[in-house]
Amino acid sequence: MRPRCNLPAIPGKKVFPLKPVAVRVRPSLMRMDVFTASVMPGMNVMEGLRLACRQTGTPIGIVRMARVFVNGAPVPRESWCTTYLRQGDYVSVSAPLAGGGGGGGGKNPMRMILSIAVIAVAAAATWWVGGAGGWSFGILPTLHLGAVAGAVAGGLVLMGGMLLVNALCPVSTPKLSGAKDSETAQKIWSIDGAQNKTDPYGPVPTVLGRVRFAPRFAAQSYSVLSGNDQYVRYLFVASTGDCTVANPRLGDTSLWNYQGAEWRVHRNWTGGSLEWFGAAATSESFNLAMKNSVGWQTRTTAKDCTHAQLILIFDNGLKHIDSEGNGSAVSVDVECRYRAVGSSGWTTSGYHYEGCTINPMRRSIDLWLPAGQYEIGLRRVTPDSDSESTRETTRDTFTWSALQSFRAKPAVVGDSRHPMTLIELSLKATEQLNGNVDEFNVECCSLAPVPDGDGWKWAETSNPASLFMRVMTGTDISKPCAWGDLDISACKNFYTWCEKMGWRYNALLTSKTNAGEVVHNILSAGRGSYALLNGHGVIYDDPDAPVVDMLTQRNSWGFQAKKSLVFEKVHGLRMRFLNEQKDYQEDERVVYDDGYNDSNATNVIEFEQDGVTNPDLIWKHGRLRLAEMRLRPETYTVTVEAESVTLRRGDKVRLIHDATFWGVTSAAITKVNLNDDKLIESIELDDYCPMDAEKSYGIRVTNYKATDAYYSVRTVAAAETRVLALSTPVDPDVTGISVGDIVGFGVTTSVGAECIVLSVTPAENFCATITLCDAATNIYQSIWGSIPAWNSQITTATRYQVGRPKPPSILGIVSDEMVLRRNADGSLSPQMSVTFLLPDQPTDVHVSSVILSVRRADSEDQWDVYTSTDIRGDTCSILDPSVDEGVDYDVKGQLSTTTGILSDFSTTVRHKVIGKTNPPPDVQGLVLSLEAPAGIRVSWSDVGVLDLDHYDVTGLNGGRTIATSMICPAPQTVGTVPYSVVAVDTGGRKSRTPATASIQIYPPAAPDLDGSIIDNLLHVVWQDCSTSWPVRRYFVHDISKDTTDEVLTTRWPMPTRVPGVYEFAVYAEDIFGNVGGVTTESITVPGIGTPAPKVEVDGTQCVIVWEQVTSPFELSYYEVKDAEGKTLDKIKSNSYRFTAPASGVLGYRVRAVDIAGNMSAWGEVSFDLSGPSTPAPVVSVVEDHVEVSWATPLSMLPITGYDIVRQWDETRDDGTVETREYDYGRILGTKISEAKMTVGTHTFMVRAVDSSGNLSEWGTADILVRAPGKVTFSGCYPLDNNAMLYWTEPKRGTFPVDRYLFGRVDQDGYDVQLGYTSALFTTIVETKGGDYTYWVVPIDTAGNHGAREIVTLSITQPPEFRLYYDVDSTFSGTRKNMLLDGKGAMVGPYTDQTWAENCQTVAGRIGSDADAVTWQSKIDHGFNGYLSPYMTPAVDGTYTDATGTYSDTQGYYQEIFDVGAVIPSCRVIVTPTTETIDGEPVATCRIETSTDQTEWSVAAEDGYVGITDAFRYVRVIMTWTRGAVAVRNLHLQASIKKKQDFGSVYVRADDNAAGWEEDPMLMGKQVDFNVDFLDVEEPIHVFMADSSTGKTPIVIFRGEDKEPSSFRVVVYDVDGRRTDGLVQWRAQGV
Repeated sequence: MRPRCNLPAIPGKKVFPLKPVAVRVRPSLMRMDVFTASVMPGMNVMEGLRLACRQTGTPIGIVRMARVFVNGAPVPRESWCTTYLRQGDYVSVSAPLAGGGGGGGGKNPMRMILSIAVIAVAAAATWWVGGAGGWSFGILPTLHLGAVAGAVAGGLVLMGGMLLVNALCPVSTPKLSGAKDSETAQKIWSIDGAQNKTDPYGPVPTVLGRVRFAPRFAAQSYSVLSGNDQYVRYLFVASTGDCTVANPRLGDTSLWNYQGAEWRVHRNWTGGSLEWFGAAATSESFNLAMKNSVGWQTRTTAKDCTHAQLILIFDNGLKHIDSEGNGSAVSVDVECRYRAVGSSGWTTSGYHYEGCTINPMRRSIDLWLPAGQYEIGLRRVTPDSDSESTRETTRDTFTWSALQSFRAKPAVVGDSRHPMTLIELSLKATEQLNGNVDEFNVECCSLAPVPDGDGWKWAETSNPASLFMRVMTGTDISKPCAWGDLDISACKNFYTWCEKMGWRYNALLTSKTNAGEVVHNILSAGRGSYALLNGHGVIYDDPDAPVVDMLTQRNSWGFQAKKSLVFEKVHGLRMRFLNEQKDYQEDERVVYDDGYNDSNATNVIEFEQDGVTNPDLIWKHGRLRLAEMRLRPETYTVTVEAESVTLRRGDKVRLIHDATFWGVTSAAITKVNLNDDKLIESIELDDYCPMDAEKSYGIRVTNYKATDAYYSVRTVAAAETRVLALSTPVDPDVTGISVGDIVGFGVTTSVGAECIVLSVTPAENFCATITLCDAATNIYQSIWGSIPAWNSQITTATRYQVGRPKPPSILGIVSDEMVLRRNADGSLSPQMSVTFLLPDQPTDVHVSSVILSVRRADSEDQWDVYTSTDIRGDTCSILDPSVDEGVDYDVKGQLSTTTGILSDFSTTVRHKVIGKTNPPPDVQGLVLSLEAPAGIRVSWSDVGVLDLDHYDVTGLNGGRTIATSMICPAPQTVGTVPYSVVAVDTGGRKSRTPATASIQIYPPAAPDLDGSIIDNLLHVVWQDCSTSWPVRRYFVHDISKDTTDEVLTTRWPMPTRVPGVYEFAVYAEDIFGNVGGVTTESITVPGIGTPAPKVEVDGTQCVIVWEQVTSPFELSYYEVKDAEGKTLDKIKSNSYRFTAPASGVLGYRVRAVDIAGNMSAWGEVSFDLSGPSTPAPVVSVVEDHVEVSWATPLSMLPITGYDIVRQWDETRDDGTVETREYDYGRILGTKISEAKMTVGTHTFMVRAVDSSGNLSEWGTADILVRAPGKVTFSGCYPLDNNAMLYWTEPKRGTFPVDRYLFGRVDQDGYDVQLGYTSALFTTIVETKGGDYTYWVVPIDTAGNHGAREIVTLSITQPPEFRLYYDVDSTFSGTRKNMLLDGKGAMVGPYTDQTWAENCQTVAGRIGSDADAVTWQSKIDHGFNGYLSPYMTPAVDGTYTDATGTYSDTQGYYQEIFDVGAVIPSCRVIVTPTTETIDGEPVATCRIETSTDQTEWSVAAEDGYVGITDAFRYVRVIMTWTRGAVAVRNLHLQASIKKKQDFGSVYVRADDNAAGWEEDPMLMGKQVDFNVDFLDVEEPIHVFMADSSTGKTPIVIFRGEDKEPSSFRVVVYDVDGRRTDGLVQWRAQGV
C-alpha cells in the first residue's frame, strides 16, 4: 500500500476558470447538517469561504476556526489567500474540534475528542431510545416523542446467522410474535373477534393508514324512549387527531341494515358539544317485576345526579280478553317517590297508564332534581291481575327495567392541544338487536400531509412519508417538532419514492410506545430510516441515487472489512402480517429466495414487516430482505480526517482500494494532453499504474462536472505507466477533466465499488470513521416481473369474508304510470321501482335481501334505504314511494346475506321521476274471441298503471269500459269483423298506438254424413257443424218416406227395416239462423247370412257348431232341426249340444232369425257316427297268474268299459266234453289277471263299449294251460318209526308249483291222502313197523295236479311213547287277518269290515255299485262267505315278527303252549280241524320249541309232527293263502318216550323211616330208582324172588310227586304180618 498523501493547493498562480466550484459546508461536527454553495473558479480559498457562508447562512465566525480541504487535501490557513480554486475542485469546510483558550489553560485535545465522541453517541441514543426529554406515543395527557436509535437497536433481527446492522433501512420491530395477551402486539386490532372495550385510563388509539377495528367506548351507554320505541346511545373514541370514519358494521352486518340506526362522527374533536352525550350518564339495569303484593321497590341513583329516568316495560302490553276473545282496554296506576340519600321525607307522584294492545309498551318516568344522590322508589298501585283464570285474561304485568342517572358534567373531556375523533351511535331496540352492542366496528383512515403542487395538504393516505410527517409534527405526540424542523425536501423525495414503489403503512396504535419505534416502523415500510439531515429527514434505499464522493487510499486509511459468519443459508422468510384482504386477520406468506420453493427450501425463518397489510407488498419486502442477505453480506470501515468529512448516512460513494481489488490504484492528474481537435487524448498522473497486456482498464473521475464518471483507457505493454491514453478522446469542457482531479484506476469491470454510507462516527486524533456497505443496486431486481400467485393461509375466513356477496347491478328503473300509488283520497302519487340483477354467488354465500339506497341528485342528504326479501330467480324489484315527479335521484343498491353481510354498492344510476306526465302505455295483448250466445269478446292486457280512466273499444257494437274486456253482440253477421282499443288516463290522454285485431265469422259447415246400423237402429250421424257460432238445430229429410224431422243432436236413429237402400238429406242452422250446406247419404240394409253348421264330438256328446252369421240387426235366435224335420231347439248361441245317439249317419239343419223377423236360408250338415274298433288282447303268464291286457281301441265316443269272457273245454266223468264259460263282466281298465285256470286251452274274448252303448267286435286271445311235472324222490330214509321223505321240484307247467299233496298206498292198493306241504320234504309217523309205499303229487297255484310219483320205505317198530300233554287251542294267540266268528271258529284271511265296507270291496271286484251288492250277487261271483272275498296275496306288502317275515294279505296265527316243565325228547303233533270257505286254501304249519322262550328251535319247518329234544314251550305258527278257511279246532299233543328200571332188594319186617307211626307213607324199606324219572307209571311191579313162600310184597309210593326218586316196600305173610323177604321190582316211566 502506498503512503497516504494529501495534495496541497497550488499557490501563487492566478487561474481564471470557466465553471463554478462546489463548496460543502458542515457548520458543526456535532450536527449532521451539510450545506452546499457555489463559488466562481479563480477565487482564493478565503474569498470562496466567505461567499459560501453568506449563501448557506453559516455564521461568518466559522472563518476564524474552520478547516478547509481541497480535493481531499487540507489547505493551511496561511495559504487561504494565495490558493486559488480551479474549475473541478472539490472543496469541503468543517467546524473546528479544538476548544478552550490557548496556552496551558486549554483543554486536553484527547479528552476533548473523547468527550465529543461520548456526547455525540449519547445525543444519538437519546433521540432514538427516548431518554429524558425524548418523544413517545401514549395516552393523550402524557403524549411525548421518544427516540429511534434504541428502537433500531431493539429491533435488529437475527436472520440466517447475521444481524442486519448493515441495512440502510433496518427491519421493523416485530409485533405479531409478541405475547398473545399483550396489547403491544399489532394483531389486537384485527377485526376478526375484536370487541368494543372500556378502557377509561388506557391509551387513546391512533390510526395510521387505513384499518378496520372496533373502537373503544368513550362513555357509558344509556337508553331513551321516543313514543313506544326505545333507543340505546353509545359513544366511541376512534383515534387521536383526525381520521375519516366509514362503513360502520355490527359484527359483519352493515349498520344500515338495522332499523332506526343513526350515528354522528366528530373529527378533530377538542371539546365541542355532542348531539347525544351532552352530559354524563350511568345506567343500571335490573328488570324488577312490579307486583302490588310486593309493595315499594327502591334503588339509588349515581352521585351528582340532576336527572333520573325510570324505564318501565309492559312486556305483554295492556289488554283484557274475555272468554269469547273480545278485547278491552286496561289501565295500571303506579306511584314513584324519591328522597335525597340521608334524608327522611319522600316526594311522591302518581302515574296512570292505559292501553288496549298485546304488543310491548315502553314508558319512562323523568325526575329533574337538584344535584345529589337520591333513593328512588316505585310501586304498583293497581291490584295484581288473576293470572290463573282460564276463562279470561288480563295482560297488565310490567317490569322496572332500568334506572338512568344523568349528571351536570360532560361525558368526555376535550383537549384543544390533543384533538380526537369520536363516534356517537344510536340504535333502536328491535328484534334485530339482542343484548348489548360490543362488536361495533368501522373503517378508519388517517389524515396526513400529502404534496399539493408546491405545498402540502392533509388528506387520507397510507404513504409512509406522509405518516412520518404527521407523527413528527402532529398532535399524536406530546412534544411534536415544528414544520420548519423537517427536512421537507427529503420528505418529499421519500413520498415520491413510496408512491413509485407502492409502499404503504397501515396500523392501529393501542398501547403506550416510543415515538422512535413508531417512526422507525413507519419508515421501514418504505425501506427508509430516520436521518438528522437539514432537519428531521429520511434516507431511503434508492438504487438510482448518484455517487457523491470517492474514497481512495489518497484520502482515507485504516480499511477494514467484516462479514458475519453464516452457518446455514436462509432459503426463505415466513412473513407474518395482518391481511387486509382477509379483514386484517393474522396471516403468513412464505417468500423464497432465488432457486428455492416449497419442495427444496429447508431453512425458512420467521420475519415481520410492521404495518404492511397487502400480501403483494409483503412479498416484495421479503424478497428485498433476502436479496440484502445475499448481496450486502459485508461492512467496510475507513478512517478519514474529521474536518474533511461532508458525507452523510445514506450517501453513495465510490470506494477504491487495492486490498479488495476495487481498482488498482488512485492518483492525481498532473497534466492533460489534448489532440489537434482540442480533445483530451491522454492524462498524466502523479503515480504509476501497473497494466497487464491481457486486460482492459479504465478510470473513474469525480469533479464539478460529473461524479463517478467512467472513461476507458488503452492497455500498454509496459508493466507500469503514469500516462493513460483514453480509448476515445473527450471534450474537457464537457467532462471537466483537469489537473488536480483524483483518478481511480483499475480493470474495466472493477474500477472501484459503489458503497452506501451507513454511519460517520468520531474517532481519535481528529478523525472520523466511515462505515459502508455494498450499494448492490441489483437488489431491486429481486422484485422485477410478476408477483407469484398465492393462497392465503387463512383457511377459516371470517363470516364477512366467507359470506360477502357480489354486488348487484341495476337492471332497470320505472317511475312512470306503471308504478303510481293511489292515496286514500283517490289521488295518485309517483313512485320509483328499481329492478336489480343478482349475479351468481359463491357456494357459501346465501343472499337474503336487496337494499335500495335513494337520495336527490347532487345532494348530501342521508340516503333513503329500502329493503326487500322478495328475490325472484336472479332479479329483485324494490319500490321507493317517496319520490317527487320530475326530480332527479341517485340510485344504488347492495345485497345482504342471511348472516347480515353486505356487498359493495352497485354503480350509482341517476334517474328522473316521470310520474303521470306520459300518456298511458299502449294496450297490449288484444285478443278477439267468440263467446256464444253473447257475441264477440274483446279482451286485452291491463296497461298496469293507476293513472287510467277507461278504455275505448272501436268496432261492431264497441264502447267504453274500465275492465280489460267487453262483449260485443254480433247478430246476423258473417265475414271479417275488426276492432281497436286505446287506454285513456284521468287527464284524457290516450295511448299513442291503438291495439288492433280482427276476427272471422263463418256460417255452419255442411254435415259430413255417415249412415250405419247401430244398436238395431238405422243411424245417420255427422260432425258438429258449428264454426263461429254453435249450431242451434239440424233438419233431416227421409227421402224414401218424404218426411223431415228437426234434430238437436248430431245423430238421427230410425227403426229396423227390411233389406233395401234408404236415402236421407241433412243441413244445419246456427244460433243466429245462418243455414249451412245440404248433404245427402244412403243406408243399405243387407240380408242375414246363412249358417254353415258342422258336427263335432265332445266327450259323450255331439255338438253342432257354426260361425256367427252377419246380420244388420240383432239376431233373435237360431233354429235347429234334425233330418226328419223335427225342431230340436231355438237357441241364442251358435252351438247346440246333445247326447250322442247310436252309431249311424246323422243329418241336421240350422237357420238364423233376427229381431225384425228376417230369416236366413237353412244351413245343412250330415255326420257319420261310428262305434269303437275291435280290441287286440294279449295273454301272458306273470309269476303265478295269467294277465290279459290290450290297448285302448279307436273310438269317436269315449269308451266306458270292456266286456270280458273266458271259454275252455272240460271233460265230464262220462267222457263228454263240455265247453265252459266265465264272464268277468264289464270293467273299466285295459287289463285283467286270472290265477285259477284248469289244464287245457282257454280263450279270452274282449270287446269295447262306448258312452252310447255301441259295441265293438270281439277281440280274442288263447292260452294253453299245462300241469306241473312229476317230483323226483331223493335221499328218503326211515328214522325209527318215521318215514323221512325228500324230493326235488318238478318241471313247471303254466303256473308255478304252489304245494305238494302226499299220502300212502294202503294195504288194499288205495291212495290215502295224508296232507299238504309247500316244502320239498315231509315226515310221516307210523305206529307199526313194516314196508310202506308213499306218493307225492305237485299242485300248481291254479290248483292243477301234476303226475303222481311213489317211493317205498321199511319202517321199524316204533318206540313206546306216553302221552304227556294234550290240549285244544282257544285261539287266544296272535292273529292277523284271521277273525273269530263268535261261534268258536277262526276264519280268514279276511279284512275286518262292516257289511257296507264289504259291499264296497265286492263292488270294486265285480264292477258294480256298492248299493247293488246282495248275498246272491256275491254268491254268483264266487264269494261264498260273509266277509268274502278273501285277501289275495300281495307282492310287496310284508310284515315281520320274531318268527319271520310274512305277507300282509295272508292269514296268520301264532300260539305258545306251556307244557309245565322241561321234558326230554318228545313228539309233538299239531292237528287243525278246518273247513274251506272260498277258493283252494293252502295252509302251512311251523313248530318251534324252547326252554325259556328266548332261544327257539325248529321242530317242524312245514309240517304238523315234530320230534324235539328237551323243551318246555311249544310255538305253533300257521298261515293260510289262496282261499278262506274256518278253523274249528287246533289240537296239540306231546308224547314222551317211556323208560324202565328194575332190581331186587331184601326187605326186613322192621324197616321203617323215622316218624312212620304218624305217617304210614314212611313205613317199609326204601328202594331208590336207578333212572331219573320225570314221572313213574303206576303200579310199580313187585314180586317175591321165591314165589313159593306165600309172602306178598306191598308198594308204598306217592304217585303225585314230580320227578320221584324212590318208593317203599313191605312184605306180609299169609297171616298179614310183616315179614322179611327178597323182593324183585320193575318200574316204567318217563
